[in-house]
Amino acid sequence: MTRHIYEIRVIGSFGPATSEAFADMAVQGLMLALIACIVGAFVEIGLEPLIPLQIEVPSAAYLEVFVVGVVVGLVAASVGLRRAVHIDPALAFGRQ
Repeated sequence: MTRHIYEIRVIGSFGPATSEAFADMAVQGLMLALIACIVGAFVEIGLEPLIPLQIEVPSAAYLEVFVVGVVVGLVAASVGLRRAVHIDPALAFGRQ
């Protein structure tokens, strides 16, 4: 479950540190990357017999895809946190 940036800012105004918010967003991003890598691996394995060409996927490629997924997940978490931190708390509470 992802949180809206205003919700993160409201929670942040009550006291949790920015590092805790980043950890929450990073865990969400990492879990999403892990699930995407697992689904991608199973799709590749499932489609391999259906393709008439012989395809060899080295086992290191799965690790590389996972590492790239982790990096992208962490970058996405930092971008989301940066966006959430720069919101005025009064705006996050609904005041204009």
